[in-house]
Amino acid sequence: MKLLMTMIVAVCLTALHDADAKAQKLDFSEMTCATFMQSDKDTSKIVVTWFMGFYTLANDPQVLDMSALNDLQTKFTTFCKLEPTFHLSTAAEGIFGR
Repeated sequence: MKLLMTMIVAVCLTALHDADAKAQKLDFSEMTCATFMQSDKDTSKIVVTWFMGFYTLANDPQVLDMSALNDLQTKFTTFCKLEPTFHLSTAAEGIFGR
């Protein structure tokens, strides 16, 4: 679990370095689907990666599957097109089934 979280943080920090000029904070508690849909590709990938780490269980393999990341990004995008006013954390609960 620690290795997975370390990998996720590393990916996020690398992407955030590039996005630093665009946004100083990502407040997941306030982010809506509309905000997610307006985000650039790098920021949306950071958001989905964060949710992957947040919903990873202690017993899950410590692997960051890039194809799963792309699939999840598609799921978030598809859902958010239909429900732009939903909070993204609520959407994530449904997508991750928790």
